[in-house]
Amino acid sequence: MTIYGEPRVWLEQFPLGEAVPFRCQHLGIDYPGEVVRADTWSPRWGNTLDGDIYFRVVLLRQRRGGLEPMIRDPRTAVCLPAPGRYRRRSRLASEVSTTRETQAVYLTQQDTEAALIRTTLRRRLDELEEQLLGEDSVRYSEGQIIAGNDMSPQPQVIFAGMDPHAWFSRVAAWLLRSAWPQLPVDCGLKWPVEAY
Repeated sequence: MTIYGEPRVWLEQFPLGEAVPFRCQHLGIDYPGEVVRADTWSPRWGNTLDGDIYFRVVLLRQRRGGLEPMIRDPRTAVCLPAPGRYRRRSRLASEVSTTRETQAVYLTQQDTEAALIRTTLRRRLDELEEQLLGEDSVRYSEGQIIAGNDMSPQPQVIFAGMDPHAWFSRVAAWLLRSAWPQLPVDCGLKWPVEAY
């Protein structure tokens, strides 16, 4: 399958193999982190986070055998899809790719029929992308999340709905809550501050 058969959100906002900056609020603090979408695991994603990266979410497109990623930082999570749920997704991805290729043929034509065909193809592409995201939601909600802190959130809660931004926000929030259950600030006050 080519990446051309992916939903636009994947192609435009979360390109395959790239660490994409992502932000998450936790306890009133905005934390920068990153999301990586990849075909296979790379050991570098399991390394300790440094600099201004406070969490990392790795979404693997395929599950490979007995993959046990080595994760050295409790603020890193690897999301694996359920095994064996590829046939329908593969068919949908092929149809998305074919629809995009057909759309390209009519892109420069200016007659009324071409405009109607473009509109029909655009609607069909939107439907197919929604179905693909639905398939991804099911694949990952029935899959597994491996975190560097020996605990894992429930995938069916994390991957509810069809919005990847919401998925990544929920994973990031869980990682940050696990790392910092309270504000990482100690004011050292002897008594509470009262408002007048």
